[in-house]
Amino acid sequence: SALSHKAAAGEIIVVDALNFEAPKTKEFINFAKNLKVDGKKVLLVLADKNNNVYLSMRNVPDAKIMTASDINTYAVLNNNVLILDKAGVEVINNI
Repeated sequence: SALSHKAAAGEIIVVDALNFEAPKTKEFINFAKNLKVDGKKVLLVLADKNNNVYLSMRNVPDAKIMTASDINTYAVLNNNVLILDKAGVEVINNI
């Protein structure tokens, strides 16, 4: 129901896939600006662990990352926006 609440509020963004060629914080910041979520608490939910994405966002104070299989109600409600990749959505639907 937490995900339903976020979806109804328009606080879920689904992207095709997310991968950075190199671990650079600037790439994540540009990604967030393009989605107009910079300055908000963001939870990025991916189907699988991605080291370059993790390293790119670990220094951003209001951004967290987790795999879809580890998602929990607290993490969903404690962030303003959820960004999911399509594969992550499939994992959540199968839980």
